[in-house]
Amino acid sequence: QGARSRRHRWVRAAVALCGAGSVVALLSWRDAPAPMAPEAEALQLAAAPPAGDGAPVDLCTDGWFIDASMHVRFAQKGTGLADLITSSGGAFTLVGDLQPTGPVKVTFSISTFDYGTVSVRTEMERDATHLLRATKTRDSVCLGVNGTEPVCMLPPLGSLPITSFQMQPVGTVAYGNSGLATVTDFQQEGGLVSTSFKLSKAPLEELWRGAGHLKQLAMVAKESLAYVAGDGLAPQDVHAFVAAASGDGVVVQGTVVPPLSERGLACRVERKIAGAMASGYFGAVVRNRLAAANISSVKPGADVVEASAPAAVIPTEAVRCRHAERRDLVLGSSCSGFCWPAGAPG
Repeated sequence: QGARSRRHRWVRAAVALCGAGSVVALLSWRDAPAPMAPEAEALQLAAAPPAGDGAPVDLCTDGWFIDASMHVRFAQKGTGLADLITSSGGAFTLVGDLQPTGPVKVTFSISTFDYGTVSVRTEMERDATHLLRATKTRDSVCLGVNGTEPVCMLPPLGSLPITSFQMQPVGTVAYGNSGLATVTDFQQEGGLVSTSFKLSKAPLEELWRGAGHLKQLAMVAKESLAYVAGDGLAPQDVHAFVAAASGDGVVVQGTVVPPLSERGLACRVERKIAGAMASGYFGAVVRNRLAAANISSVKPGADVVEASAPAAVIPTEAVRCRHAERRDLVLGSSCSGFCWPAGAPG
């Protein structure tokens, strides 16, 4: 439990490095008016995915942090490449290379927005079932086998801006189906949940010029996302910022940081937020929070007109980043300490 608590604090600190949040009154944030909860079926969680070759698995991440484990056993005979876990979005590959002799070489490769493909490799024997753990942090990619010290790829010091190491969207994630390996018990140990929504009738220039208005709107987003996520989450578990102008309003992005005390919590939180967005419940919560916040630059009738979890990807022309001029896309809110809306004055 102590190790999990330390890891949770580390993830919170990593997100905090990417942008300062507002101080919240923990005893009062839930007191703002909120609509009645939606019907239960609107937030019904999907059933656990089946195990087996080609079956889907749960992996929810904003591209910055992944911690996942699985059991792997390679075939006694046969040579070639064995996909262990696949990503339809091409965000990563986890592949075993089976040669006629010697251990199997297992490579974990991620596709980043700016830094290209980054890989790390380890070795596993064929004659046993192994516990394989793959992790990605804000500046490393690692593979560990059976609880031993992981092998990690660390970029050269000073060569990697923080905003360059974000992984591409994962798409659908599934067990491989090569016939050369059996993979079971995939578990996500930890991850960050990316969200975004468009708010109408909130002109960016007025928000920018209003004293503290951007921070106030970010707080509305934090409180709203924490409220619909449930599971004991509070606003300090959410990082949010105004990411871009959109029509007469703005796009707000938020990253939810679930505690690492429960396996699969990231995907459960993502599903609950997605369900609340699809049902309209999230929009109702935002409207109530806006009324309580009374932000003068947000016009009467402002509403959530589009929302997604995981977050929609924003083209680079919509966002300016201080330390990543080559950045192609923005996904989630983790670059907010370095980025601000391109349509903002100054």
